[in-house]
Amino acid sequence: MVSNTATNFENSKHRRIYQGARGGFFIRRQKPSGGDEKVYHPVAKFRTNADGHASKLSNENRDKVPNAIRPAVRKTRKNKGVKRKGGLGALVKRHANNVPNMIVNLPNNNNRGFGGLVAVGPSPNNVMMLAPPPRVRKTRKNKGVKRGPRKAKAAV
Repeated sequence: MVSNTATNFENSKHRRIYQGARGGFFIRRQKPSGGDEKVYHPVAKFRTNADGHASKLSNENRDKVPNAIRPAVRKTRKNKGVKRKGGLGALVKRHANNVPNMIVNLPNNNNRGFGGLVAVGPSPNNVMMLAPPPRVRKTRKNKGVKRGPRKAKAAV
């Protein structure tokens, strides 16, 4: 192949992908100091048609792209078209007039890290963990004693 030949593929920023004399693919990018530089290992996202318009590559037509610049396969969801639900975001319900949820501090009745700051909205079952409860620090044995300069231990 002739050196620096333009292919009919473009990357995600619509930069033309070129192929070098030894078969490597690269794009040309403007340098801040002026001129352009080669950036290797691009991934093709668009294919230029005969009329000059770029069309997005899909899973169906990605097989015509060379392996070196071929995009990865994106699998479709099993429940395609179904509204997603679940996760912590599903537990928070907003009020009809978009009243923001209040953040309150619930008492921690056990020592396993549950409780603490939660968001509570207008409905009683609207509870979501926001942050872990603060850890209670152990009080120092020498609490209240002046903490001056350290003294060297006496030699034995």
